[in-house]
Amino acid sequence: MKRKVSSRELVFMAICATLGLVCKRFIAPLTNILTDFIRLPGGSATSAFSILFIVIGVSVTDWRIAGSILCLIQAIVALGVGMSGNQGLFALVSFTVPGMVIDILRLLIRDRDSFYTIVSCTLANIASAIASNCVVFGFEGSMLVLWILVAAGFGIIAGMIGNVIIRRMNHLPDFVQLKYKVNK
Repeated sequence: MKRKVSSRELVFMAICATLGLVCKRFIAPLTNILTDFIRLPGGSATSAFSILFIVIGVSVTDWRIAGSILCLIQAIVALGVGMSGNQGLFALVSFTVPGMVIDILRLLIRDRDSFYTIVSCTLANIASAIASNCVVFGFEGSMLVLWILVAAGFGIIAGMIGNVIIRRMNHLPDFVQLKYKVNK
């Protein structure tokens, strides 16, 4: 018998989706300093911190499509408040692809530990960079490789931060029961 998703889980996941967009707005000036230096758009760096909150939101449920749903919610909110940048309606695609990657990784990686958190943030951010490259930018050759490397680097950083946040959430009494405990 399938377990229903509780309203507590849904509210927490919605908060995480919204926090991802808010964090993206605040972190953008800092990441743009670095990405402007190498003449790349800052989206591949800022999206890592948005994906970080998707991974945290997914950590509270065992719902199989939670990542895709959270990313779709982020896309709709981003379109509604005008944060889709040059992508327009294609933001629905470029925002949802990382959620699909997170959902696939949930099926492939059974142990939900720090490795899972870092790998899911990194690969989802790389998928986001590739999707936005296909939709908007059209980088080729060395620029595309650099774009993906920046996405991977910031994905690793976001995964490490997410691991620390999830570990701290494990110690919160009766706030949100995580569906997995992050091991040291």
